[in-house]
Amino acid sequence: MAIRLISRQKYPPGGWMFRQAETGWANPRPMDLPFNETVKLIIAHRRSNPSFALSHSFDSVAWELENFTCLRLKNSDQWCASDDPKDPAKTPAPRATKKHRCSTC
Repeated sequence: MAIRLISRQKYPPGGWMFRQAETGWANPRPMDLPFNETVKLIIAHRRSNPSFALSHSFDSVAWELENFTCLRLKNSDQWCASDDPKDPAKTPAPRATKKHRCSTC
Protein backbone atom coordinates (compact mmCIF):
# COMPACT_ATOMS: atom_id res chain seq x y z
CA MET A 1 0.00 0.00 0.00
CA ALA A 2 1.30 3.42 -0.90
CA ILE A 3 0.09 6.77 0.25
CA ARG A 4 -0.09 9.30 -2.56
CA LEU A 5 -0.82 13.00 -2.78
CA ILE A 6 -4.35 13.87 -3.75
CA SER A 7 -3.01 16.71 -5.93
CA ARG A 8 0.41 17.71 -7.19
CA GLN A 9 -0.93 21.09 -8.27
CA LYS A 10 -1.97 22.38 -4.85
CA TYR A 11 0.86 23.56 -2.59
CA PRO A 12 0.81 21.73 0.75
CA PRO A 13 1.48 23.58 4.01
CA GLY A 14 5.13 24.64 3.94
CA GLY A 15 5.36 23.99 0.21
CA TRP A 16 7.36 21.24 -1.46
CA MET A 17 9.89 20.61 1.29
CA PHE A 18 12.38 17.84 0.67
CA ARG A 19 15.52 16.72 2.45
CA GLN A 20 18.06 14.41 0.88
CA ALA A 21 19.28 12.54 3.95
CA GLU A 22 22.40 11.16 2.25
CA THR A 23 23.80 14.61 1.44
CA GLY A 24 22.06 16.82 4.02
CA TRP A 25 20.59 18.93 1.20
CA ALA A 26 17.16 20.52 1.62
CA ASN A 27 15.05 22.22 -1.04
CA PRO A 28 15.96 25.90 -0.61
CA ARG A 29 12.79 27.13 -2.35
CA PRO A 30 9.84 24.99 -1.17
CA MET A 31 7.27 27.75 -1.74
CA ASP A 32 8.68 29.02 -5.05
CA LEU A 33 8.64 26.01 -7.33
CA PRO A 34 5.69 23.86 -8.40
CA PHE A 35 5.83 20.09 -7.89
CA ASN A 36 7.39 19.13 -11.25
CA GLU A 37 10.05 21.84 -10.99
CA THR A 38 10.89 20.67 -7.47
CA VAL A 39 11.37 17.13 -8.79
CA LYS A 40 13.74 18.51 -11.45
CA LEU A 41 15.66 20.44 -8.75
CA ILE A 42 16.06 17.25 -6.69
CA ILE A 43 17.30 15.39 -9.78
CA ALA A 44 19.80 18.18 -10.52
CA HIS A 45 21.10 17.93 -6.95
CA ARG A 46 21.44 14.17 -7.27
CA ARG A 47 23.26 14.44 -10.59
CA SER A 48 25.75 16.82 -8.98
CA ASN A 49 26.40 14.19 -6.29
CA PRO A 50 26.93 10.97 -8.28
CA SER A 51 28.86 9.18 -5.53
CA PHE A 52 25.55 8.51 -3.72
CA ALA A 53 24.05 6.64 -6.73
CA LEU A 54 20.58 8.11 -6.16
CA SER A 55 17.83 7.75 -8.74
CA HIS A 56 17.52 10.32 -11.53
CA SER A 57 14.21 8.91 -12.76
CA PHE A 58 11.52 11.59 -12.81
CA ASP A 59 8.80 9.12 -11.75
CA SER A 60 10.89 7.68 -8.93
CA VAL A 61 11.85 11.11 -7.57
CA ALA A 62 8.25 12.34 -7.91
CA TRP A 63 7.11 9.36 -5.82
CA GLU A 64 9.79 10.14 -3.22
CA LEU A 65 8.62 13.77 -3.02
CA GLU A 66 5.01 12.62 -2.64
CA ASN A 67 6.00 10.12 0.06
CA PHE A 68 8.17 12.68 1.88
CA THR A 69 5.31 15.21 1.79
CA CYS A 70 2.66 12.77 3.03
CA LEU A 71 4.91 11.58 5.85
CA ARG A 72 5.67 15.19 6.80
CA LEU A 73 1.93 15.95 6.84
CA LYS A 74 1.28 12.78 8.88
CA ASN A 75 -0.75 11.32 5.99
CA SER A 76 -3.44 13.93 6.46
CA ASP A 77 -6.55 12.92 4.54
CA GLN A 78 -6.75 16.54 3.35
CA TRP A 79 -3.58 16.00 1.32
CA CYS A 80 -2.96 12.27 0.97
CA ALA A 81 -4.85 9.09 0.09
CA SER A 82 -4.04 5.43 -0.26
CA ASP A 83 -3.66 4.08 -3.79
CA ASP A 84 -4.62 0.59 -2.58
CA PRO A 85 -8.10 -0.33 -3.84
CA LYS A 86 -8.53 -2.63 -0.81
CA ASP A 87 -7.86 0.19 1.65
CA PRO A 88 -11.05 0.83 3.67
CA ALA A 89 -10.52 4.57 3.29
CA LYS A 90 -10.98 4.19 -0.48
CA THR A 91 -13.75 1.61 -0.43
CA PRO A 92 -17.19 3.17 -0.88
CA ALA A 93 -19.63 2.58 1.92
CA PRO A 94 -22.28 -0.01 1.16
CA ARG A 95 -25.41 1.48 -0.34
CA ALA A 96 -28.64 1.24 1.53
CA THR A 97 -31.04 -1.05 -0.25
CA LYS A 98 -34.79 -0.95 -0.17
CA LYS A 99 -36.41 -3.91 1.40
CA HIS A 100 -38.72 -5.59 -1.03
CA ARG A 101 -42.23 -5.54 0.25
CA CYS A 102 -45.07 -7.60 -0.88
CA SER A 103 -47.66 -5.88 -3.03
CA THR A 104 -50.22 -5.80 -0.22
CA CYS A 105 -47.94 -4.31 2.44
